[in-house]
Amino acid sequence: GQTGEYAPLHCTTHGKALLADCDLSALRDLLGRAPLRVYTRATVKSLTSLARVCAQVRVEGFALDDGEYMEEVRCIAAPIRDPDGEIVASVGISSPVTRLHTRAIARAADEVKKTAHAISASLSG
Repeated sequence: GQTGEYAPLHCTTHGKALLADCDLSALRDLLGRAPLRVYTRATVKSLTSLARVCAQVRVEGFALDDGEYMEEVRCIAAPIRDPDGEIVASVGISSPVTRLHTRAIARAADEVKKTAHAISASLSG
């Protein structure tokens, strides 16, 4: 990605991190009811599936894009929260899948979550 580049929320790791608190109703309000655009075979294709992904991000504390927007690119992000607990940003990493192997996802996710928590804490003063 490039600074200032627009990317879809439903199939990018930062987008999913930003949407983490949304349920199906909130996703419909935000994204409408039209089918989600498919970029690769791994792209989340429905709002119902996206709502499940958001719930998983809430539980695990991080989002994963495993070739959903761009094939052969793996990304991990975590939400950054303001003092009221609202998601205001995200922090993450992106890598070719050849450099961020599936066995390294858990470690990378832990580091991304730690960084997001530290940034969130700094927003509280």
